[in-house]
Amino acid sequence: MKARVAAFLGAAAILAAACGETTGITIADLVGTWNATKLEFTNKSNPLQKVDVVPLGARLTIVVEPSGRAISTFSFQDFSDVDTSQIVIRGDTLLVDDRRLLFTLSGNTLTITDNNESFDFNQDGAEEPATLLAVLLRQ
Repeated sequence: MKARVAAFLGAAAILAAACGETTGITIADLVGTWNATKLEFTNKSNPLQKVDVVPLGARLTIVVEPSGRAISTFSFQDFSDVDTSQIVIRGDTLLVDDRRLLFTLSGNTLTITDNNESFDFNQDGAEEPATLLAVLLRQ
């Protein structure tokens, strides 16, 4: 989970060179420092089972620069990761390598959904398919 979350978070930081085709959002709209207030995993086979790792101590900060470069810093328990990425937006989708992340931007709130995550909901060492909802606030 931690490595996949770090990868997602790095991916989330990859928010967009150019502009959104239908949203009109440009990299200029995303420039700044973003802090996660929610990183909630939902079990795909049991949507009532949800875990938000922010109250459990997870921290995510994403810094988006005017060039489109994004630096994400993630820490949770004994794991930490820093990732640097370049951003691409297509409509309401962030394209990150082979992943498609849905996003919305409302004022200083950025919401990102990754439908291809996993999380160990019952802490048995086996991760189950999950959706990750990340909510970030601009500092």
